[in-house]
Amino acid sequence: MAIPLESLGSPGANAVLTVKAQFTDNRFAGKDRHGDTTVRTFSCKARLSDHAGDSRSVDGAFGKDDGSSHLLWDKPRTKLQLTTRTIEIFLEPNGRGEISFATANVTSTNANHAKAVFEDELTPWLDMLSYSHQVPLHIAQVVVHDMQNELQYLYFQSPPRHSVIEEKASAVTERMMPIYALYRECQNASSPYYKVLSLFKIMEGILNPLRTEVLRELRKQRKNLTIPKLTVPDHPDIAGWLKTHVGRSIGVFVNDFLTSEYRNAIAHFELRDRRVMNVGSSQARAKASDVAFLADICARILIANHEDLLARLDAKIG
Repeated sequence: MAIPLESLGSPGANAVLTVKAQFTDNRFAGKDRHGDTTVRTFSCKARLSDHAGDSRSVDGAFGKDDGSSHLLWDKPRTKLQLTTRTIEIFLEPNGRGEISFATANVTSTNANHAKAVFEDELTPWLDMLSYSHQVPLHIAQVVVHDMQNELQYLYFQSPPRHSVIEEKASAVTERMMPIYALYRECQNASSPYYKVLSLFKIMEGILNPLRTEVLRELRKQRKNLTIPKLTVPDHPDIAGWLKTHVGRSIGVFVNDFLTSEYRNAIAHFELRDRRVMNVGSSQARAKASDVAFLADICARILIANHEDLLARLDAKIG
């Protein structure tokens, strides 16, 4: 069944798709399958990949032959068992002998917690393997199966949309080249931490030296210096914990929140009075992804305003 992209949230937003198995008998009659809070077993699986992957489709029916990696396992008929602090994880190879698939059973009361446990126990092993063998290793997709209620949860980021190119009369200006380059780096990145850093650099540059330089030139030419109040807009896909920033100045969002909580924490291994940010943590990665989504919205507002200021410089009448 094809699901319209519009139903999957805005591009870049964290999303989860729930697949509810249907049966002809009455095994779930009168039961709230989604609201179950009992302790039960969740079957978790992850598709591994040697590259970031194609985000244009979401398919939870993947197996070991759908993944890939540069790591070879010379016992194709057996699984590689990893004993962690709380669960047993099994890595399996595809038909080419590449480690491509990870599975584990997690005891929990809900799918989100089961996913976090699975990722938090799997990631350190993948980190170590990546270092030991000097190879990239991505978790391309995670699916959690609530075995008791026959529900599958597909976790993903909402994919990009097709967009029609419009003819532009003007060429790319030299002043905008570094900004566009950083934005493309952000779009191409699979890491939410790198996305945040790229977007921060764009906004830091516009808010400080770039805008100041353009305003100075506009003033010399006696042209319009008016800049509208640029605030963090509301959006249905902004994470609830970030809603407090809505309506505030984008400059305040960048300087008072993004700089201290993310830019500095990502760029430096350890800061005074705070613990090291573990970029492998499921929670830290999810929150960074939330921040990247909001930062993208704010960066695009600043970019559009900066384009407008540059256009005023080129205009014949101020």
